[in-house]
Amino acid sequence: MLPGTSAMGDGSSTSAQSPSLTYSDELALDDNDHRYVGLVNQAMTCYLNSLIQTLYMTPEFRNALYDWEFAGSTEEEAKNIPCQLQKLFLLLQTSDRGSLETKDLTASFGWDSSEAYDQHDVQELCRLMFDALERRWRKTKNSSLIQDLYRGTMQDFVKCLKCNTENVREDVFLDLPLAVKQFGAREAFKSVEDALHAFIRPEVLDGSNQYECAKCKEKTDAHKGLRITQFPYLLTIQLKRFDFDYNTLHRVKLNDKMTFPDLLNLNPFVYDPTKDERMDTEEPTQSSSEETSLPEPFSTGHLDRERIKRYLAQGKYVYELFSVMVHSGSAAGGHYFAYIKNIDQDKWYCFNDSSVKIAVSEDIQRTFGGPSGGWSYSNTNAYMLMYRQIDAGRNAKFVKSLTLPPHLVQLKERWQQEEEEKHRQKALENSLIRVMVTWCPFGYAPSVKEDFMIPNTETMQTVFDKSFERFDDLQNLNIKRENCRLIKSSTTYFIELDESFESGDEEAMSRKLVDVFPNLTYAYKPDVWLLLDAKPPSAPFRPITKTDAGKTVTFHRVCIDAGIIYPERVYFFFNDWTVKQAKEFIAERYETSWENVRIVMDAPYSSTQSIILFDRDDETIEHAAHISSPRITLFVDVGMDSTRSVADRSLPFAESRLCAILERKKYATTFLVKLPSPVDYTVAGMEDSRSNTPLFAPTSSAHKSRPGNGSSATLSPASTLTDCIDVRTITTSPSPMVTPNLTPQASPSVSPCVSSEDESATSSKKKRQISLMYAAGGDMVTSLASPPPLQACWPLQALNSGNLVHMSSDTVATTGTTPSTELADEVPPLETADSSSSPDDPPSSSDAGAKSSTFGVVVDDSDVKQNTITISVDKRMLVKDFKQWLADYLVLDNTQFVLMKCHASSEYEASWADSATMETFSTVNAIGIKLGAPLKENEKLIKMIRFDMQESEDKWQTLFEIPISSDMTGAMVAEKCKDMLLKACCLDVDSDCLRVREVVSGRGIALVGPNETMNDRQSIWTKDLLIQILDEPDPCRNVIESMRPIFIRRWHPSTLELLPVREIAVPVKADMSELLAEIGRVSAIPADRVEITEASPSSCWDKYPFWKDRLVLLNETNFFSEWTNKGDELTPLTDSGQLIYFRDKEEVAKDLSEEDRKAVRIQDNQMSQKQNSWTIRRKERPLRIQMSSSIADDLD
Repeated sequence: MLPGTSAMGDGSSTSAQSPSLTYSDELALDDNDHRYVGLVNQAMTCYLNSLIQTLYMTPEFRNALYDWEFAGSTEEEAKNIPCQLQKLFLLLQTSDRGSLETKDLTASFGWDSSEAYDQHDVQELCRLMFDALERRWRKTKNSSLIQDLYRGTMQDFVKCLKCNTENVREDVFLDLPLAVKQFGAREAFKSVEDALHAFIRPEVLDGSNQYECAKCKEKTDAHKGLRITQFPYLLTIQLKRFDFDYNTLHRVKLNDKMTFPDLLNLNPFVYDPTKDERMDTEEPTQSSSEETSLPEPFSTGHLDRERIKRYLAQGKYVYELFSVMVHSGSAAGGHYFAYIKNIDQDKWYCFNDSSVKIAVSEDIQRTFGGPSGGWSYSNTNAYMLMYRQIDAGRNAKFVKSLTLPPHLVQLKERWQQEEEEKHRQKALENSLIRVMVTWCPFGYAPSVKEDFMIPNTETMQTVFDKSFERFDDLQNLNIKRENCRLIKSSTTYFIELDESFESGDEEAMSRKLVDVFPNLTYAYKPDVWLLLDAKPPSAPFRPITKTDAGKTVTFHRVCIDAGIIYPERVYFFFNDWTVKQAKEFIAERYETSWENVRIVMDAPYSSTQSIILFDRDDETIEHAAHISSPRITLFVDVGMDSTRSVADRSLPFAESRLCAILERKKYATTFLVKLPSPVDYTVAGMEDSRSNTPLFAPTSSAHKSRPGNGSSATLSPASTLTDCIDVRTITTSPSPMVTPNLTPQASPSVSPCVSSEDESATSSKKKRQISLMYAAGGDMVTSLASPPPLQACWPLQALNSGNLVHMSSDTVATTGTTPSTELADEVPPLETADSSSSPDDPPSSSDAGAKSSTFGVVVDDSDVKQNTITISVDKRMLVKDFKQWLADYLVLDNTQFVLMKCHASSEYEASWADSATMETFSTVNAIGIKLGAPLKENEKLIKMIRFDMQESEDKWQTLFEIPISSDMTGAMVAEKCKDMLLKACCLDVDSDCLRVREVVSGRGIALVGPNETMNDRQSIWTKDLLIQILDEPDPCRNVIESMRPIFIRRWHPSTLELLPVREIAVPVKADMSELLAEIGRVSAIPADRVEITEASPSSCWDKYPFWKDRLVLLNETNFFSEWTNKGDELTPLTDSGQLIYFRDKEEVAKDLSEEDRKAVRIQDNQMSQKQNSWTIRRKERPLRIQMSSSIADDLD
């Protein structure tokens, strides 16, 4: 025992700390000199671990479990709860592991893996487990074990104080639930002893709660309560720290301080018929409860024998504390662990999942609860206590490991081997990493991907063999193992290639994965990314070294004739390579002269140029690129000898077709456009012209080019087939340098032999086809078990002309090959947005001026039935030209709609200058279309919401939007609403029956007067407005300056009933008598009996209908019938948007019991919740243990 410390001593005021901060560093060994073993927390099974360790550290329970012998088969062991518990106990006593899994035990409960993620109450688990054990132990020698150890008895009684007749019902208990704080009390019980006194103290039934005595034949005063007649050998005490707050309707945790002793004398709490029961109803005094109320010194060592003798002299019910199960956290969740005493050793240990350490006295005293220092309370406190009766004739010691029962000795070796095998399997699983291998043939962009799991200790040779086997189609492509290698990639998207592993390099192939990827030793093991590369049989592999010697280069070949960009290829360039060496390398691949090769790169953001041409052959690639990145993306013209290609190379680069192609790619972008729905057309009062007109007709005048757009011809069928792209087949490119959706699609075909061309072969194997098809942006598209989709080339002309380029399924079906040179020659020369500006300079909105852009639009209307289309445009296109295109597409005038910027949670009208380009929409999720005339200056679209007097704010319905200006009056708004109600809602309402209102924070639902302008509103004039539809003309409409509408609501205190909200009209300068008279008139209450409350809302957080709890109205709300200051007018009391409650002052309030108040409070909280937004928690699953598996063998 630590001198000077007590249950209420210094330890309780210490700040809450993690238990690990005060544990002894001494190794935690049990009575067998064996290190204590922890239990692994599966996810949220800490409550289970705490209970299992407590039962394991209970000698009588562990010994009885060891004596029991399972008679079933090995297969039946898995579903048998006592067998799995016995196995776990034996391994806890004998295993050399630091911690053990509990999955076998929970599997015997019938749990699936997801149930480990539900935290439950440890006391509830204890009851369920005891029930399951009792059911399984039927007809065995342990059939009465739970009852013998844990069962106590009590009497539930009612005693008539007139005739002393008792009505008694015998009952049993397996645990004793003690309140931490009595209901309605402000202070918690100071100790377990005080809580026990309260537990057995009878309740006095008197007054209106008298007892109907059968013998006296009348209602009499009586005592009602519980008597403990026998405490169990092992006493389980639950401290009821989780309570329900009837004010908030939430579970709360009581963190108040409540001490408990290491030695508990329960003799005063056992029922004694000879005792004067009048004392039971009184609070314990210092003299009468000295032995039980005052805390004794708490010790983590040997017990005070003198105290034990003193207690035993009073009776046999003297108990020793040996387990404290602790909850740390709140009522919403937390963590369980346990302080448990090895009774044989007289030592305390802390069992915290996998960790077991020696505990000291201060650790346990901190679990009393209460202040943790300063103003805060610790949320780590005792929740369940276990006591063992001190009985020399019954107290048992643990079975030693050397004296285990014979049947356990036989099982021990098998169970230990099974556990070792599980450990090895788990270690193997922990060492497994996912290897992602991508087929990267002959420098093409990565295409088909395979993945597999492999231990991180395997060699690269094993990885190579597995990788080659995964791509079983490689043999059909005549690709041999010796012509393949693995290339290490540093990142997911192959931003840089690091080193290679070739089949003949024994030193490289013998390296282990963990040596090649050092980060695989961390707890989090990332995926490993490798490329499976191939080479022609007669050619050597291109060397790849560490990134400090070179860089990964991806390049796209640009076809000048067809105006398309091919998918990327991946190569490794050395840092000291010159531009000439790079050109020679590329020329070698395409069997052309290096002098004809042009290399271009998109300029970095820091550059003033748009595109950089590598025109200095003696300059290094790294210097020419102006960046030191480990990866760069290049575009190359390989110098084919067509007439157009030769002519283009003779032009200055800024004027060349190559520059224009790359600029077009750089500035291409894609948008989702939300089309108007039929409802939108109806609300706007328009007719959907598309319903009777094809969405696209190439010969329609609506789709002809307009004067000044750079072209006057419509698309011919030939150009329609050529100049289109199926944007549905486009995938996002991982490369940030390449704009997806606008890189052309190519479907080349070559022989299955090794080739260095841009085209490659596909396998004819039916099981799986490895097809070198490409998606835009460089991703190679793989088609498995089905032919690859037809692809179309990206059209130069599509984004160059002002014509609408429409793509339909019929067009795609006929487009699947690269356009021929002859057909490509028909494509007119590329035009830039502004021929007077240099293509090397990125155009800005200021450069564009007010000119019309010459960029067309590519559209995919495959989702038109869902009222959406996907479009691809040049971001330099002017917004006004795009809007004109949309007008043609929708067969509308461009003044009949406005463009909306749609984000994830909001949308608003877009505004732009004449010079603004489509880059204005670069941050939006979609472009919306709002039908209606464009807003004038100082106009805003305002939502009109229908005000329903009987519904809460969140249930009001948005009707429509109307354009409103700041100088518009309330009457003008009502006239607009009248027209829209007829047009959109088919409601013919006279404007005299309409009121315009607004929600004003803290002021209610204010009225907007007919002559009041929007600028005069009490809130921001652009906020939503409410429209109130009256059954008859508004009596206040023409006299709004002198009359005011007021909301009223009657309260019936006799029935706790609130009547629906009503509205009355009173003079603006009405005095109290006029107000009360009008309320009395509509409610049929004499004016002199009407009482009212102050106006609601009282704060900015209140929402209509400004609900007040009925108990608040009953007991806390001030009702009055005259002003505090005589002569006050109505103005200080209420505005037109506020509400007052009223009542008849002669109506007698209902008398409520405490139970009635609880029921009313619950109902009112539910009503209050309906009028506010609440976060819905995931429904908690009930704790369960599958009993059927426990008793199956007992069924006859």
